[in-house]
Amino acid sequence: MPSGGFDHWKFAIECDKNSDLHQSKIELTKAAKAFFEEGSGNRAGVSRALFEYSTLMDAFALVQEGRILRNELRFEDSLNEFVTASEILRATIHFAYLASYVSGCATLETALEMESNDEKFQGLKNSIALFEQSKIALSFRDERHPSLRSIDALVKFAISRALLVESQTLSEKGSLDESRMKIKQAENVENDLVKLEGRGKIEPSRYKIEYLSKYDCERALDGAMLATFPEARSLWIGNVGNNPAYVEGLGEKKVERTVDVSESSVCPLESSFHGKLRISYMDETTGNRFDEGCLTVI
Repeated sequence: MPSGGFDHWKFAIECDKNSDLHQSKIELTKAAKAFFEEGSGNRAGVSRALFEYSTLMDAFALVQEGRILRNELRFEDSLNEFVTASEILRATIHFAYLASYVSGCATLETALEMESNDEKFQGLKNSIALFEQSKIALSFRDERHPSLRSIDALVKFAISRALLVESQTLSEKGSLDESRMKIKQAENVENDLVKLEGRGKIEPSRYKIEYLSKYDCERALDGAMLATFPEARSLWIGNVGNNPAYVEGLGEKKVERTVDVSESSVCPLESSFHGKLRISYMDETTGNRFDEGCLTVI
């Protein structure tokens, strides 16, 4: 049975994949409580990170409730849940990019079910804009973050569906050549998506829109994982993973320091430093190496 915050988070993702939104919401609520209790107790050394994960789980639980209400056709109540979730996400240091991401997911899913071509096309355009906002926000933290690939896949999927809607509209107006051109463009975008995701032909009714971010969860359960928080002239570094992490450097500066599981360390920043910073470290158990972007200014 799940026990820690990351365990409940992982189980919530599995429930979501099985379309069990009710159980997923329950697990996310448990995850929020577990993260808070861990940060207040035996993992107080990384409380900054765990408290933010607790907040993230609260937001995700609201997202699942919004999806449940949407399935019950209680659209206004559903919207209120998504609005509250987005407000919570925007207030976090690391996960503000998810505010526009979850809104994009909800907008895309709703658009795919619309019967009117005009409404569907506008909904798809709106979802693309929201995903692009999410990508920009995340790139400020780490322009190489793996989640950018997942967001880009959703953008490509939405673009391919929008092109097909345009094709149908043009066909109905008798512009057959332009309609066929849109179909060809949609096929090209879909081919790019197939290469990006490594899957076969896209079936809209079977395309899984993943609302719940899983990168941090998988990384933390798999081994060493460092979470960072900026201070005035230093960087707080906490190991929320399961293995010790050997910090090799911050940008061009050598650090050469071990951060044990559930422990933290503070590294001063050069007084002349401005802008982005990357942290490089090694999992001392597996030997895996990581090079990740850091937030240096709140």
